[in-house]
Amino acid sequence: MLVSPVCLPPVSVGNPNFVTSKVTTTLLSKPTTPTNTPIISIMVSESPQASSPSQFSSKPLKVLIVDDNDINLKILTKILAKHFGHLIQATSTLSSGVSALDSLAKDEYDLILIDIEMPVLSGVETTIEIRRVDSKYKILESNRKIPIIAVTTNTLEDERKKYTEAGMNGCVAKPIDLDELKTVIEKAIGEGIEIKKPELLVATTS
Repeated sequence: MLVSPVCLPPVSVGNPNFVTSKVTTTLLSKPTTPTNTPIISIMVSESPQASSPSQFSSKPLKVLIVDDNDINLKILTKILAKHFGHLIQATSTLSSGVSALDSLAKDEYDLILIDIEMPVLSGVETTIEIRRVDSKYKILESNRKIPIIAVTTNTLEDERKKYTEAGMNGCVAKPIDLDELKTVIEKAIGEGIEIKKPELLVATTS
């Protein structure tokens, strides 16, 4: 679209796919088939609409994850809980851009991790609605400059440019490398953070 210092247990949903380089995990691409698990890098882009570092540096984060794939939501939630739980007050998950916009009109968040390819409203379209002051969605003013990180298989240069122009603050590719995710989050929220890493994190997917 939280935990103890032990290895993240696998999500048992099919044949195992082991990732062994750094500390990584696998998020499903679309369609979710055993042979369609992409290997991606992480890149960071800065947006002129990024929130100031002081806005998020002194409080636990409320994170919103938006993805139309339930397995991806579960995996990302486990990653945050396992390795960034000491930074996070609460994590919410939603399965569409529309539901995210509805939630942002009622509840305050500090960080959004959002999929790009979603029905009705894509991650880019959702971000544009969050940033625009004349949006038909009555987003809370405090949420309009919230850091937004794309979690996607689409990391070509032209696509990254679209994310930046829409107002996103970073892009994380799949599978997720924890050190790189840390860097992206640090840039987005303007704070140095620590991560807790087991020797290997394994996610099983189908």
